[in-house]
Amino acid sequence: MLRITQLKRSSEKWLLHCLFWITTTLPLHAASLGITHQMQATIDPASGTLSVVDEITLPTTIRSLEFSLNSGMTITDSSLDVEQLKSGSTRHNSYRISLTDNQHRLRIAYQGKPVFSGEKSLGQMPQGILSSKGAYLDGSSAWYPITTLPIKGLDLTIEHPPQWQVLSIGRLTKDDNRSRWLTQVPHDDIYLIAGPFKTYSHPHNNLTLSVWLLNDD
Repeated sequence: MLRITQLKRSSEKWLLHCLFWITTTLPLHAASLGITHQMQATIDPASGTLSVVDEITLPTTIRSLEFSLNSGMTITDSSLDVEQLKSGSTRHNSYRISLTDNQHRLRIAYQGKPVFSGEKSLGQMPQGILSSKGAYLDGSSAWYPITTLPIKGLDLTIEHPPQWQVLSIGRLTKDDNRSRWLTQVPHDDIYLIAGPFKTYSHPHNNLTLSVWLLNDD
């Protein structure tokens, strides 16, 4: 149901900086109330487009969910009615979904070409990029529904070019053109970094230590 109412050398440097900054950011220690995202995503670097189906599980006490989404993305389907709100931003659109007592799961499908400004955040991180050279998306780019609730868990499967690697949060399983990142640890953000990386991994106890390089050293 859907009803809406009214990379050059410098590119290599920022991608490596993004990898360092993101992978050294610790998750939240706890989330008493949070949402879980189960996402199926496809990135098309040639056109700079992204398509996502997001199945969201909410706390049972939530009766209304307000969220923001990148203004370049269009909601194409939803399991519940979506109300578009007035937004003071040209980069993000605002929405609201109302839920009844027995509704705590919803599905939203959206697609488009994300819009980014030239602004940079703390640590000189770009707001976002999605091109044939690489991708960097996080909460500031609103590539997924941004709410005031913490993120309790993530199950992200993303289709990408066979020669690309995708980095997100959690544990990774992959085949040639599909990567899956899964975590049940609370986080305050969902990031997606992708590109033609060369990866080196080494097991350490119950962890896998990895290095991701744009140029194979």
